[in-house]
Amino acid sequence: NLSTSLASLDLNSLDRLTDLNLSAILKSCGPNLRRLNLADCTGITDDGLDAIVNFCGNELAELSLFGLICLSPEKLRLIFEEAREKKEKGLPHALSRLSSLSLGGLGSEKVGNEVIRNMAISCSNVLVQLNVNSS
Repeated sequence: NLSTSLASLDLNSLDRLTDLNLSAILKSCGPNLRRLNLADCTGITDDGLDAIVNFCGNELAELSLFGLICLSPEKLRLIFEEAREKKEKGLPHALSRLSSLSLGGLGSEKVGNEVIRNMAISCSNVLVQLNVNSS
């Protein structure tokens, strides 16, 4: 079954991709995904980020959220705060094994110091590549 064995999913620049569609895709193939590229999928909002956390398993190593302009600073802060708290308790979180993360193109108003701090703690043992470039 392709959906359960899919390890890499590149949806780059699908500007008509919605949170609902992303959720359906990830519900089917998310648990084994190691790489997810959503760069410039401008229709993805905070609900899409929730779908990543809810449906992607602990194998997710690469995530690109580059240019997802509809993500809110509050949701980014909450997601990485939750990841940090779970790591401190020894519990799994979909974002805790990221070795590569792109939050580029979101701007410093969305990716603030608290997001970066929580992200650094939650991914401290594995993160080797981080993009928070604002352009």
